[in-house]
Amino acid sequence: ANGGEGGDTHVTLPMAQIEEESAPPPPVPDLMRQPSSVFGAFPTVKDWLKSLGLSEYHKNFASNPSLTMKIIEEVGLSEKDLDELVIKDEFCRRMLLQSCKGGFTPELIADVNGARDFGDVVVYRVNARYRTRRSVVYFRFSDFVKIQAKVRVSCNDRPKLLSALPSLPGKGIWETRMGVNRSKTFVSDRQKALGVWLKSVVNVVKNEHDQLSLLLVILELNIVHS
Repeated sequence: ANGGEGGDTHVTLPMAQIEEESAPPPPVPDLMRQPSSVFGAFPTVKDWLKSLGLSEYHKNFASNPSLTMKIIEEVGLSEKDLDELVIKDEFCRRMLLQSCKGGFTPELIADVNGARDFGDVVVYRVNARYRTRRSVVYFRFSDFVKIQAKVRVSCNDRPKLLSALPSLPGKGIWETRMGVNRSKTFVSDRQKALGVWLKSVVNVVKNEHDQLSLLLVILELNIVHS
């Protein structure tokens, strides 16, 4: 998703920058065993697999009682381990290996950590992580307005949740004038304010299935399991 401040102006971003930031992680080497620090929330292997959407492999892990959650945390998994567990699906193997080397983020994390002023349009960069997915998306301020509207509409039947949602930072007086009047300080302050807002939205809806699913789609992090 691309965007910036005002109108429907089409923005062309440097492809090298986009490709560098959105490039997939390198392949996981065989026999990779590195300590992990992301499993504090998972007391059992079953809970961990469920969080990955791989509950169907619980029986495979149960067949090897020595692979406890503690062992997986401290030692990790290897290609050989997965062979012995008879886990053949390449996508599932990659997810398991990535999560064991610290590439797994249990909860959604999103931040507005960049901005570019093109004169008549400002584009904000959003970096997001969820489970083994990463994304870099670009939004105009008007896109954030639409995001807020969609999230609020999804909470119409949940008054308490709706009231907990933060308000989007309003447009400043200089935003309604020509782009040349926008200072670097203004753009930086607006970026930080949007980042605070986005983090607050994520914190409010992180345990709400419908609203979280909506954010994952917006941030291009939605995961489809076959």
